[in-house]
Amino acid sequence: LKAMLCEQSDIDWFSFPLLAGQRIHINPRVLTPGMTIFRQSPGSGFYEDRENSNQVVSQSGNYLLGIHSQEAVDNLPYEIDIQI
Repeated sequence: LKAMLCEQSDIDWFSFPLLAGQRIHINPRVLTPGMTIFRQSPGSGFYEDRENSNQVVSQSGNYLLGIHSQEAVDNLPYEIDIQI
């Protein structure tokens, strides 16, 4: 996944349908300073971080991934490897 936050208040959201027992591995390769990742596994609450994750989901549903930055700059690039 390679994209760019276009505006200061921009949040990019992505959704990945998963079945119970599937593994999702997320590796943030390029994040600008101040950029964070919002995540929500099926059946759980949101959490925020900047780290790799390797998770087996316990429920079927959509895995949500959001990218946000606190920086007062437009056009911030990011790159995240996602494997399901």
